[in-house]
Parts: sequence; C-alpha cells; structure tokens
Amino acid sequence: SFWVMVIAFGLIRLAPGDPVLARLGAEAEPAAIDQMRRALGLDVDPVTQFVQYFWSLLHGSLGKSMENGREVMDVILSSLPVTLWIIAVTIIMSLAVSVPLALYIAMTRHASVPYIFRATTSVFLAVPVCGRRGPLGALVLQRTAGAFTSEDIALVALMGGLLAAGISQAELLDARRERKERRAGGGTRKVTLPGRPFVPGRALGAVAALRRPSAHPVERTGEPEDPKQELRRLRGAFDVAEKAITALAEKARHLRLGEGARFLGTYLEILGDQRFRERALELVESGGGVAHALSRVAREVTRTAASVTRDPFLEERARDVEDLCDALSMLAVTDKRAELPSRAILVGDALTVFDLLVSARAQPEGVALSERAFGPRTSTLLTLLDVPAIVGVQGLFRWASDGDIAVLDADHGLLVINPTKGEIASVRELRRADVGRRAAESSRDVGGGET
Repeated sequence: SFWVMVIAFGLIRLAPGDPVLARLGAEAEPAAIDQMRRALGLDVDPVTQFVQYFWSLLHGSLGKSMENGREVMDVILSSLPVTLWIIAVTIIMSLAVSVPLALYIAMTRHASVPYIFRATTSVFLAVPVCGRRGPLGALVLQRTAGAFTSEDIALVALMGGLLAAGISQAELLDARRERKERRAGGGTRKVTLPGRPFVPGRALGAVAALRRPSAHPVERTGEPEDPKQELRRLRGAFDVAEKAITALAEKARHLRLGEGARFLGTYLEILGDQRFRERALELVESGGGVAHALSRVAREVTRTAASVTRDPFLEERARDVEDLCDALSMLAVTDKRAELPSRAILVGDALTVFDLLVSARAQPEGVALSERAFGPRTSTLLTLLDVPAIVGVQGLFRWASDGDIAVLDADHGLLVINPTKGEIASVRELRRADVGRRAAESSRDVGGGET
C-alpha cells in the first residue's frame, strides 16, 4: 500500500496542468499565485511535499478541498452513513440470493446446472473517474477467469487517476479558450487580489465600500422636525448603542479576547457620561436636529483635545467620541448616503465600532481590509463581526468598485473580483451544504431536548 501511495503521489505531480492556475485562473496576479502555492504547500520540493502529506495522513488529516474549503475527512464522513447503508443492503441481498443458489447447485444431481453457472460467472472491477466538481464516470473491467489481484487493482486505480488528470487538463484548455472569447463580470476582467486570512470561510456578494455619515448633514426641506420627537430618537439611539456594546463586551468575554476588547469599556464609559448626553440633548432641544447636534459635539471634543494637550490618550478618546457620534446619528436618523446594501462584501481601510453598531445591520457576507488596516482593535472587531475576513489586501481600491461581484476566499487569503461562473457555483454549493448541516444539527438538538 505504501508503494502504491508513492506511485500515485508521483503520477499526480507528473500530470499536466497547474492546480493553482486551475483555481485562480491564468490572469491571476503573481502575488496571489505565490500565496496560494504557500497555502497549499506547493512552494517546496516534491520530497518535502510527500513527507508533509504522509505526516498528515498519520494524524488523520486528508487536507482541505480546493472546491469548497471543507476538510476532506468531513466530506467523507458526511457521506459515510449513506455508503455504509448501501453496503449493508448489498451484502444482505447478495447473501439472500447467493446462499440458496449455492445450496441448490451443491445438491442438484444434474451436472449441467453447475457448469452453466460457472461458465456465466464473471468478475468486475470498477474505479471512479473524478473531475473537479465530482465523479465523471467509472472505469469498468471484466475478467472471466480468476479474481483481480492487489497489483491489478492498484494499476487500474492509477489508470483512473491519469484519465481524470487528462480530463481536467482538457477542461482547463476549454476554459482558457472561452476566456479569450468573453470577459467575466459583465465586461470587466477577473482579478485576484491577495491578502492575509483572518476569519476563515468563503463568501459571495457585491462589493460595498465602508462609509460614514456625511460631515455636513443634509438640510431638511419643508416643515422642521419636532424637537420632542428628535429627543426621543436620540434617547432611543443611546439606549440601542448601550445595549449593543454591552452585548459585544459580553461576547468578547465569552471569546476570551482579554485586553484586546478593553476599548469596548471605553465606549460604555462615554455613553454613561452625563455631560456628553446632556450636551447632545441640549443641542437637539434647541432645534438643531440629531445629526447637527452630534456632529457639533464631536467637533467640540476634538477641538478641546487638540487645544489643551497633545496627549495621545485624549486624542484617542476624541476619535472614539467622534466614531460613537457617527453611530448614534445613524441609529437615530438614517442617512441614505451612508446606507450599505445587504449581504455585501465590505471593503475599506479600517474597521471601527461604528461598523459593529451600524454596518453589521446590513448583514455583510464578508470583509476585506486594505494594507492600511492596522492596530489591535482591528483583530478584535473582525472577531466580533464573525464573518469571513482577510486583511492587508494590496491594490484593493484600484481594482474593486461598488457593485462588483466578488468571491472572498478567507481560507487562502484571496479576494476574486468578477469571478467565473464555476467559482460562484462552488461558493453557493458550500453555502447550501452549511445551511443543511446547521439544520441537521438544530434538528438533532431539538430531538435531544424533547427526549
């Protein structure tokens, strides 16, 4: 078995085609290709690759699927119950037919009956031929004299592997010819941007840039807003923000984020500061409106921090107040210019608590941050947002625009702008599998609770 594994490993490496180019496409950026090679362990010599492969096998790891990012062992185990059921039914049916038939042949007095069965008995061997998206068929051999030996089975398995590699190469050549005839994404080229994986997973959606309320709120036309109604909105925004940040702080403690989540306590302190609340409510009551009042409070705090001292602590606190005022403004009165589309892949230079309070309401599918994203808060905020995420994406705003369809591969640290139909179908298939798995787990939990 060991030598069969060695030969199969060597033949796969000798097969034509490049798995990285097959995954990313021939037009992928060199940096993305290099990163994918490192992620798959293809940046080392074949001997080292085999040692790593053999070591993983000894520890029960078969790697991850390149199609959906799931562990191969999980894929096998998910199909194992059905496979065992089919095997059990086959064995039962075989015994039910073969045992009575063998007894009849042994007990019959007519010599011609055993001869007929021996003459018509054949041995079949079938090996599946797998493609990129599942089995394509099977290689079936028949022998009328004697059973297949282990060497025969190994040889047929290698033939099936070579046949599958040839079919995959033909598919790649066809895809390359199609790529010359059409452009992906409705007339724009496919671009693969590399980044650093942070929260694993895959996501599909339209690109949407992170945004904030305008620094100059829109002037209202018509009848002015009732100050009492504006006060109710602002008080409601304070309550919603305080409850949301308290829940996030509790989640951070549950996840044991420790010092990295201390800034959430700072936001709770700001929300609990009566001077901050009273000043905002005072400005709203004077008829300025929620957006104008919060914008003015943020400017006053920033000016105070800049004029009194250059203390980094006060400057950071002023930025926290400004960020919180933006969130309160959106929670009280929605600014249409700052709204995000639902189920989008958010891109930006930084993530703040505003995004946990406001942007998260759009239920984003994933997050991609540029190389300018840094700081200890970024990792905490991404962990709390809990969607597939990558950071350090180079050339993000050069290639990505609002409305572009993108696939976020946070398992390998890649953002694919204008992906192919096959890549889109792969992510959707993975999403359906996740939904089915969660539904099955939920039904098991409910069933266990009832019992």
